[in-house]
Amino acid sequence: MKPRIFIGSSVENLDLAEAVQSNLEHTAFPEIWTQDIFQLSMTTIESLFSILQSSDFAIFILSPDDIIKIRDTEKPVVRDNVIFELGLFMGKLGRDKVFYLIPRNQDVHLPTDLLGITPGTYDAEHPNISASIGPFVRQVKQRINTLFSPDFPNSNLLGNNILNDSITMLEPNLNYSLEAHTPNQFPLKIKIRNLSKVDGMQNIWLLSVGQSDGWINETYDFDSNHQVFILGENKKGIRQIQFQGEGEAEVEFYKGDELFNSKKIYWGNK
Repeated sequence: MKPRIFIGSSVENLDLAEAVQSNLEHTAFPEIWTQDIFQLSMTTIESLFSILQSSDFAIFILSPDDIIKIRDTEKPVVRDNVIFELGLFMGKLGRDKVFYLIPRNQDVHLPTDLLGITPGTYDAEHPNISASIGPFVRQVKQRINTLFSPDFPNSNLLGNNILNDSITMLEPNLNYSLEAHTPNQFPLKIKIRNLSKVDGMQNIWLLSVGQSDGWINETYDFDSNHQVFILGENKKGIRQIQFQGEGEAEVEFYKGDELFNSKKIYWGNK
């Protein structure tokens, strides 16, 4: 599943917004503000709050569309509603998931609160818009690859987290945890498959102990000897588990039904 990206701009910069969308269509689901974002019978702010809830990232095209007088000096400024929307998305998604693009070598007066945040830049005189924004789009793709994936903390009060890459050798009958933090629209599913030879009641090798927050347990599959944990609509899940006896298992990570990672764990004398 790909992330959803809101693209904001002034009317004057729709060509740039469309170029950004075109360059990102294979990486994400980019949506420009003109593309059915503002719904019939809803106010502008209601529509913005609605798209905020389903967006994973946002990109804003900032250009000197207006002139205002500040202390008797005229300055080129960004359209005020675009700045408002930029702040709205930063407040909801976080500064690291909201990017803005400005023309290189042009005077653009920005709010002082944005000073220190590195913007993307493009050459406004370049004859090929898509080529001009290419370096910026490449950086956005790199950030998406870094940020649009679950986070598996190393440990917590319930024990070491077996979903973390560093946790592979376990002690039997000791409490461990399943903990994950996921971005929007990331249907995380964890499948733990026992690779050891087991018979009858020895299938009771994995126990869920204590309380579970967020995770949903599927019915244990005795035929393929695996247990599935689903995070579903929740964005954070934590629960406590134990491994009995000795053995090894494959831990498979799914985005929906798509496998994106796996690891092996061992416990007992393995």
